[in-house]
Amino acid sequence: MRIPADGGPQTTVPATGLSQPTGLAFDRRGDLYVSDSGNDRVVALPADGGPQRTAPVTGLNSPYGLAFDPEGTLYVADFNNDRVVKLPMRGGQRTLPVAGLHTPAGLAVPPPGRDAY
Repeated sequence: MRIPADGGPQTTVPATGLSQPTGLAFDRRGDLYVSDSGNDRVVALPADGGPQRTAPVTGLNSPYGLAFDPEGTLYVADFNNDRVVKLPMRGGQRTLPVAGLHTPAGLAVPPPGRDAY
């Protein structure tokens, strides 16, 4: 559901074919990304009302959390693969070198100009 900040009526987000959506994130353009956990994919819903598309992230097994950094890089918590996937705007997908993850579910990215802890 979309609920306007001004208290206007709520509307249904026009996503189709989702199974167990678990995470949401907006990119710099205002496009909405949804982790479609039951279908092992991430879908994008363009802010301009264009057609839904699948983000080019491969090999996911129950993606959960999503986040974008200030440069527009998408991060995906790949729950059942025990990893975090990074998808830059330009360049290929890669797995972050984080050891010991077990079913990661949420992500956070520091604000512009701030290093991660």
